[in-house]
Amino acid sequence: MKISIIGSGFVGTALGKGLIELGNEVIFYDIIDKDMPNFTFTKDINHAIESTNISFICVPTPTTPEGIDLSYIKEVAKNIVGLDPRIGKYGSVHGKAFGGECLPKDLKAFVSFADKYRNVRLLKAVDEINEEIREKYGVRE
Repeated sequence: MKISIIGSGFVGTALGKGLIELGNEVIFYDIIDKDMPNFTFTKDINHAIESTNISFICVPTPTTPEGIDLSYIKEVAKNIVGLDPRIGKYGSVHGKAFGGECLPKDLKAFVSFADKYRNVRLLKAVDEINEEIREKYGVRE
């Protein structure tokens, strides 16, 4: 599977290394130039998103006195929705499950594959929560 990792800090790099070990092709994207020998790295978010099947956002979420700062995630999400033609008009609407045929099917396939090698509780939880939301609120199409 072709996967992009948005953010190549500690979490993004660790995730990417694990996904590569499982046989996936990984492209790292970051706004900061990184010297990442033996890894594919780009500063072109459009290339990272459009040339892969799935993207993981691994950017900082620092805590502040007011709570968790999600501004980095919001900025990346805004850019992805604007860049990726595969994301429809409801791509940034919360409250409905992801729909269509590809993402749910790809997630299930990824869980099935990865479950042979690692504990994938988080991915299974994403799938279960999406199914619950689908039943309760409907699907984005």
